[in-house]
Amino acid sequence: MSDQMIGTSATLTGSPKQIAWAETIRRERLGDLSQTVAQALAVGEQQVAAGQATTEQLTVAMAGIYAAADAAARQTSAAWWIDNRTASGQYLIQLGSRL
Repeated sequence: MSDQMIGTSATLTGSPKQIAWAETIRRERLGDLSQTVAQALAVGEQQVAAGQATTEQLTVAMAGIYAAADAAARQTSAAWWIDNRTASGQYLIQLGSRL
């Protein structure tokens, strides 16, 4: 199983000042989000190698993580990124799972 790219080229919405700030925040948070997804994949692969999980379980778990990460990454509201500017990658995945 390979890591998928997380990112977005969607234009942010909000005031020009919000957008400028949020673009920087989004870039930073997407980097953290990508690292979190990569770490989850690495842990899952270790669990499969150790016989603690099956490849199917890893595939299902990672599909959910990718979907949640993608939902967070697709947020176009500058205010959303500003409000979540200190969110960890894990928290962004949690937020994405609710979207």
